Amino acid sequence: MVLYYNKDIFDAQKVAYPDGTWDWTAFREAAKKLTTSKDGKVASWGYAAGDWWPWYLTWMYQNGGKVLDDSGKPVVNTPENVEALTFYNDMVFKDHSAPSPTDYANEGLKNGSPDPLFAQGKLAMVATGFWNVATLNKTKLNWDVAPLWHGKNAAVPAFGSGLAITSQSKHQAEAAKLIQFLTSDAGQKPLATSGLDVPANLTTLKSDAFQKPTWNTNGVKLSAFTSSASVVFSPPLVPEWNQIQKAFTDGLDSTWKGQASVSEGLVKVQANLERALK
Repeated sequence: MVLYYNKDIFDAQKVAYPDGTWDWTAFREAAKKLTTSKDGKVASWGYAAGDWWPWYLTWMYQNGGKVLDDSGKPVVNTPENVEALTFYNDMVFKDHSAPSPTDYANEGLKNGSPDPLFAQGKLAMVATGFWNVATLNKTKLNWDVAPLWHGKNAAVPAFGSGLAITSQSKHQAEAAKLIQFLTSDAGQKPLATSGLDVPANLTTLKSDAFQKPTWNTNGVKLSAFTSSASVVFSPPLVPEWNQIQKAFTDGLDSTWKGQASVSEGLVKVQANLERALK
């Protein structure tokens, strides 16, 4: 993930563009300054997220928190995680620099749908993936990207696709040749030239096909998508991943709505995880 930002809102509020060096305090102060009003209503929020795991886990991992310990046991209800999610939720309910579920609903959106807000020019910053590039290239928005902020630690979520061959395949050798091609420079080049995704092949990644593509008419800093590779965190890589997400969704629902504290929410998440991972 990277930080997409609306350059016009930054310029109007006289806030320096992000460059990956912000800590939490600098990020929060910028979000406050970038939140604007018109006729008594919010015209643009400084930042927006929601209840999707890449957002809340980023705050947790940047603060030294975890979901599972090294033995695979849930360790969600910790001071580090409480502090991290309280910090984010305070931006919503104390600073009002990030939209609440009610704000999203008033915009005709589900909770945690910041990408449309950004595309409409109602959001100064959003942390999201490469997939947003193709959509924004079709708009007249004045935007760019930067690496994420950092907390006590630098921690950035990332996404990837895996290619596999089933053990039951009758054509394993042919499938292996196909995968070999798809992961080669030639096979990855269409990803780079189309702007569909960040290529995984390092040769393609460093080539002009990705670094200087014809589709990048806005001059987006594509290096932001690769410069944080060394600080990517992995969510729990366990078969119960869907149950883990549900445990967070159910446990923090009232918290995201401002009806319960983060601590109360994480108590529920911890109990949900302990039941799911018995």
